[in-house]
Formats: sequence, structure tokens, C-alpha cells
Amino acid sequence: MYVRLTAGGVVVVVPMTTTSSAAFGALRAVPEALDTLGAEALSEVARSATLAQNLAAATRLRAAHHLVEALARLDEAAHDDGASPRPAFARLDPADRARDHLAAAMSLTCWHAARLVTAGTQIHTRLPLLRKAVDRGLLPEQLAIDTACRLAEIPDELIAAVESEVVGALARD
Repeated sequence: MYVRLTAGGVVVVVPMTTTSSAAFGALRAVPEALDTLGAEALSEVARSATLAQNLAAATRLRAAHHLVEALARLDEAAHDDGASPRPAFARLDPADRARDHLAAAMSLTCWHAARLVTAGTQIHTRLPLLRKAVDRGLLPEQLAIDTACRLAEIPDELIAAVESEVVGALARD
């Protein structure tokens, strides 16, 4: 099996082997020819891998937000049709339901899943500058989540100025 990597505009074909981890039972790719690449090519490979991880994080945050929205729409549809036998105070919050679903689906603790839901919702509803930075792959997942969760506590009338300053500082680093 071969993997194509771009390094400084040059396509590098790296042979890959798969090995089985006895402890975890999962397959993982082990590159064999990275030691033959130069420093510039290795640097480009590392940057590309980091960008891919950051973009995958952006997708997880977007998915968490869409899950909350979908659960809210389902709840509203059930309540509007009169099909819901429970009164409003007895229904679960869509964010809490999304947290529980993500905790089970992604093998996260409830605390981590709640932070993912909070960050995804904040980034896609009140933090347009942070969303732009996350969607471009500029921020690692944990930094984006920590920033969004901290900015969630800022009042709406101050959020634009604070977000601008925070995202500007993060983009410069």
C-alpha cells in the first residue's frame, strides 16, 4: 500500500505497511520511508498532518452543533404535534441529549462531550471570528474548545470586542 504526500509541491509516494496492535486490536499505518525524506519535506508532511487534524476537529465541532439543532427540531416537532406525552419541564434539553449521544458514540466522558457541544454551539451561533479560524484549520481542537467555552461566559453585548481581541491574539501566535 502506498500513500501520496505532497511536500513543497512535489508528490512523494511513501510505502505503508499495516500492523496489528495486540493491546488494542486496531490496525494502524506505519510509514517506512519517512527517514529517506529531507528536512523540508518532513516539515511539510508534519504541517499537512496538523492541518488535517485541525480540519477534522472543525468537522467534529460542526457535527456537534448540527446534532444539537437536529435534536431541538425533533423535540419541537414532537411537541407541536401534541404527540409528546411529557410536559415541557419533563423534556430533556437538546444539548444534554447531544452530550449523552456524543459521549456514547465517541467514547468520551460526559464532561468532554459537554465541552464539545458547548464549543460547537458557541462557535456556530455567536463566535463568527473563531468559527472562521477553526474552519481554516488554524487552531488545534483543544484550543478551539477551551476558547469557545471560556467565551461562552461573556455577555452578548461584549462578545464581539472580546472575541476579536482573543482570536487576533491566537492568530498571531
